[in-house]
Amino acid sequence: MKKSGKVSLFILASFLIIFFGLRFSGITDDITLANIQEQAASLRFFVHENYVLSVLSFIVFYIIIAAFALPLASLTTITGGYLFGTFLGALYANVGATIGGAVVFLLVRYSIGDMIQERYAPTFKKFNRKFEQQGVRFLIASRLIVVFPYFLVNMVAGLTSASFWTFVWTTSLGILPASFVFTFAGQQLQHIHSITDIFTPQMMLALAAMALMLFIPSLFTHLINNMNGNNK
Repeated sequence: MKKSGKVSLFILASFLIIFFGLRFSGITDDITLANIQEQAASLRFFVHENYVLSVLSFIVFYIIIAAFALPLASLTTITGGYLFGTFLGALYANVGATIGGAVVFLLVRYSIGDMIQERYAPTFKKFNRKFEQQGVRFLIASRLIVVFPYFLVNMVAGLTSASFWTFVWTTSLGILPASFVFTFAGQQLQHIHSITDIFTPQMMLALAAMALMLFIPSLFTHLINNMNGNNK
């Protein structure tokens, strides 16, 4: 095995050790909606007195959440809305989530992604061609439809032929709508009984409709091409 390959696998192994360590350490058990509601006034005071430090800490914390798939993204985004406001909270959450996602994307791409692409080149050849045509729409849609695990999309994207910058901007754009929903909800932090209260059927339908709209032009073109082919 080449030295670069050994280094990549070492980095991947280290990441996985930290990943499982954080997931099963119970470190997130005390970070709950009820506890944040109890500390809300203290948190807001700290932000007021230490704004820059608070913003940087929030972004770094979000990077860790996104990179290691900690089950705190929704709660942290809501808290960001309460502490920083709807727009700035969404912006800071977006920066953290995008960077965290990019970490996973790059890790997968340069540890096992290239190897898998080379080893299964015939299988991925058609997939890559399709992805070049619909990849941007797929990446944005997978972010809009929040039922797709964020961490899983980051990993899958790392196995594709998508460029790093395509991944970054589609991620940032795709998560914005849901980010605004959660930070807006954060304005009423003390009145939220459960995070699931925010996942209303109307919100899910709206996000799904936005994702579907991305594929309407391609579907329309496909139908026109089929009609023209049948008329020949």
